[in-house]
Amino acid sequence: MKNVFFRGLVLLALLAVTLAVIAQEEDETIARTGFRLDAPTYGIRGEYPVGTMVMILSNEERPLPMTVWYPALNPDGLEEVHTYPISYPPVFTDLEAYGHALFEAAPDVSNGPYPLVVFSHGFTGHRTSVIHMMEHLASWGFVVIAPDHIGMTASEVLNEPDTFYPVYYTNPTDVSLVIDFAENMATEGPFAGMIDTEHIASTGHSAGGFAALQAVGGQLDLAGLAVLCEETYIGNDCDLAVPFQEEIARIYGLDTAPDGLFPSLADDRIDVVIPMAPDQRIFGKKGLNNVMVPTLYIVGNQDQAIPFADFEEGFASLGSETAWMVVFDYAGHGLVQDTCENFPAMIAFGLFDMCAEKVWDKLRAHDLMNHYVTAFLLWQLNGDEEAAAVFGDTPDAFPGVEVIVK
Repeated sequence: MKNVFFRGLVLLALLAVTLAVIAQEEDETIARTGFRLDAPTYGIRGEYPVGTMVMILSNEERPLPMTVWYPALNPDGLEEVHTYPISYPPVFTDLEAYGHALFEAAPDVSNGPYPLVVFSHGFTGHRTSVIHMMEHLASWGFVVIAPDHIGMTASEVLNEPDTFYPVYYTNPTDVSLVIDFAENMATEGPFAGMIDTEHIASTGHSAGGFAALQAVGGQLDLAGLAVLCEETYIGNDCDLAVPFQEEIARIYGLDTAPDGLFPSLADDRIDVVIPMAPDQRIFGKKGLNNVMVPTLYIVGNQDQAIPFADFEEGFASLGSETAWMVVFDYAGHGLVQDTCENFPAMIAFGLFDMCAEKVWDKLRAHDLMNHYVTAFLLWQLNGDEEAAAVFGDTPDAFPGVEVIVK
């Protein structure tokens, strides 16, 4: 009986040790992925430690605050944790977002240069509203720069809604200004040798998604939008764009608003575009015909702000021969946004629906989203054939996700 009891204690001790080892491995895996243990290949955090810095774009007319994420050095094995301060004076101050990066860590120049990704935030948004993806891309060997688009942050829109209309011009040109700045960063200072400005992607969420599309050739059709708005109210564009067509035209350097498409603001340096839940109505039926670069849409089919049919119509009208649309079933407009826990400012803004989903576990959704976005960029900017297989004859698909090829 004593031997049986002793063996039982030994088994219990072994079980406890085994469980402790498993728990430790799970903690290490979670720290590595940042999300869930079942993350797909390119949804797992990459091999590079992630650094982050804050900069100001040195342009007198558009002194854009920017956050940069990049492959970094971490010789001391420090925990990658960072609190991002957010301030929208005078409405909101001392807000925070939480991520996994090393503030002002030394850039990993020895493995560079790395392709550049420019991210545009959405209406009343902020450059750190999609931290999970920006950090993730840096861990896979990309330099990511996200500016605050002057005129489209929360405090500006809330305090001066009638001054919003310039962003239909300034947002896409901000993308070009950021690329100009990155070209200078690549030749001098701590980022010398870090940025491959021959391989560039533009991405963005919501209004940032249409800015990203404009930056690769998407053209406004405000006359067509005005007709739609007469038939039915379709949200912010009816209030913020249609009444200001003539003002927008003057910013474009036109004498009057055109009956058809506005001029293109395409930046030929951009090789890839990834619009996430992008506003489509401002482009009409032909405004995306001149988007020729490889394109990856990330959308939900239950978007509260933009009908899924608009995504389908815009996607179908792309001029690009390489275009994919990843559709998250039952997902809303804020799927790409960070979780409420990581970005509690969204609750302060009264936008719980933007940081939480009614159906999806956001951590799972972000793993899948990062998987597709990372694979697409590795394929298109680095020529990675293994990553290209994600979009092969039988593209990676997961429960609740549909992958559509144009």
